[in-house]
Amino acid sequence: TTSSGTFTTVRTIPGADTSTANVTGLTTGEPYYFRICGYTTVSSGIVEGVLSSQVSCIPKPRIPTSFSLSYADYNSLLLSWNAVTNADGYEIYRSTSYKASTFVKISTVPNGGSSSYTYTDTGLTCGTRYYYRVISYVTNTMGDNVYSSYTSILSKAPMPMAPQNAQVVTST
Repeated sequence: TTSSGTFTTVRTIPGADTSTANVTGLTTGEPYYFRICGYTTVSSGIVEGVLSSQVSCIPKPRIPTSFSLSYADYNSLLLSWNAVTNADGYEIYRSTSYKASTFVKISTVPNGGSSSYTYTDTGLTCGTRYYYRVISYVTNTMGDNVYSSYTSILSKAPMPMAPQNAQVVTST
């Protein structure tokens, strides 16, 4: 779990044709360091080859699921999604263009132990289409946020305000 720490065997894979291996039970957001060593079995036991260079990875949290977008009220849209196990929170991004480079973070929603979350984006301009995506994150022991991939992009234009002081007038 540190680049200069002690390495232990986490998986032994027999066979010369195997080039990948899954390592399970890792903590999301925490760094892990790996080295690989080939081996052969001889009559006197196992003979190990030279260790590979060190590689590292940080397991990412899952993408929020069931992401949806609906009307909340005049000039407001409601975003909803399911919680991600072990996520520390969620970041919400908005744009008025579908292009990925134009999205801006508009809010952070901390994980409060709920099974689902909502966020109401208010003060929007009617007639303008808004694009949204959400990302989950965990904060690792070094204080860094580790992010999932983004949800799919959803879009809507807020509904217009209801007519005010409407009256029925009879004509002759």
